[in-house]
Amino acid sequence: MIKILHYGLSMNPGGIENYLVKLWDHVDQKQYQFMFVDLYEGKACFRKELEDKGCLFYNITHRRKSVVQNYKDWKNLFAEAAVDIVHCHLNTLSDLMPVFMGLRYGKRVIVHSRSSQMAKSVQTVLLHRLNSILLPRKKITMVAVSNNAGEWLFGKHSDFQVIHNGVDLNRFYYDEEKRNSLRTKFGLQGKFVIGHVGVFLPVKNHAFLLKVFQAVREEDTNARLVLIGDGPLRTETEVLAKKLGIWGSVIFLGKSSDVAEWYSAMDVLVFPSFFEGFPNVVLEAQATGLPCVISDVITDEVVCFSTCKKVSLKQTINQWKASAYPTVKTKNRYLYREKMRLNGYDVQNEQLKIIKLYCSLLDN
Repeated sequence: MIKILHYGLSMNPGGIENYLVKLWDHVDQKQYQFMFVDLYEGKACFRKELEDKGCLFYNITHRRKSVVQNYKDWKNLFAEAAVDIVHCHLNTLSDLMPVFMGLRYGKRVIVHSRSSQMAKSVQTVLLHRLNSILLPRKKITMVAVSNNAGEWLFGKHSDFQVIHNGVDLNRFYYDEEKRNSLRTKFGLQGKFVIGHVGVFLPVKNHAFLLKVFQAVREEDTNARLVLIGDGPLRTETEVLAKKLGIWGSVIFLGKSSDVAEWYSAMDVLVFPSFFEGFPNVVLEAQATGLPCVISDVITDEVVCFSTCKKVSLKQTINQWKASAYPTVKTKNRYLYREKMRLNGYDVQNEQLKIIKLYCSLLDN
């Protein structure tokens, strides 16, 4: 059995967290054992779900709490646990302890770039820049979700492999029945529904999104905004919605297991992130034939169809509104799942590439 130690789970269900759940669901669980690092005293995202599915977890003291204990915990982990590959899913290089310790104990190490910028503290920025110099590029395997993500984390001329995120096309497809059911349940029949899926963090730019929606609602009082997700800035976003006078037209769903169905219920996805690595949300939405309006800083690799428009964050609120409303309705949204499959974005293709990578590392 091949044993993979994954590092990168946070406490919020973002891209990395959903990716890892999806990865475990699609590998041969008789041949692979997934292990995860929990830096949050048992509160890592999806811990119970993954443990129930047979994954193992190891508690590591967060370096912010104690650098010394963090080091000891890593040392104990590698001394006690049988690990073949250390797979680090990183948004920054601010913490390379799993990389250094993995190499020290003779493990194969993958550093997987999951973002294309960072919005962190001064300390994180300084650590990232220092570790960028110290990163042992020749001793690790470098992977990125997009060219932008790879160039940002490893450097433009680094030898990294791009493995795009895939979409589970058995889940994400247009469903007219689900659309009507959700719109009836939430009083959205006859409404123009703008949607967004993402953790409430600064990078997602929720404040800008609310202002775009405010402009749309000034033109169409039947417009509604559906926000799926949770996170540190949710309360602040709710306060802003009240301040802007749109509270009654915004639905804060929180975490939802019905994301696939909600794409069918929406009329357009607006995604004004300040930066992303390779946002699966945009892929999932396109698989359901949902028109998308995304920020221009997001990699072109995520744009599969002409129904996905890129708009500069330098454009005005009204210019964003004009792109989002009125949206040209996609003809026959049922067809887009197969189009995504033909474009190579089926999750099975992604899993095969990852499994091939694991096998190649152990063969060397």
